[in-house]
Amino acid sequence: MLADQLAEDVATLAQINETLASGVTGAARRRIPYILVVPEDRFAIGRLAMRVYERRYAGVRGLLRNPDVALLGRIVEGSRNPIHGELLSYLFFAREFIDELIELGRRDAERWLAAPHEDGPWQHGPMPSY
Repeated sequence: MLADQLAEDVATLAQINETLASGVTGAARRRIPYILVVPEDRFAIGRLAMRVYERRYAGVRGLLRNPDVALLGRIVEGSRNPIHGELLSYLFFAREFIDELIELGRRDAERWLAAPHEDGPWQHGPMPSY
């Protein structure tokens, strides 16, 4: 939900940039450049949350390791499927998950920066489809 809201906000910014570029408003305002980097797999974060939860917090060992996180995962059924993993990811503040989430973001950013872009890395116009 948060990621969708972020994409919606960037889409709004892109639309405002397009309106300003068309000169329809007559306002002397500058366009705001943006970069939106997303994982290649829409459910990558949910899958990651599932893997970390299953590896570290599912079962009896997870319950002994951190009862709060183990119970949270059980309540939202975080290891059921990627959608439940997405829900878990919004509440999952375990260090192991955060470290892997940062690594996922780093890889996605490197992939995005390595790709060719017509006008450089900053976007001004319509938001690319993902």
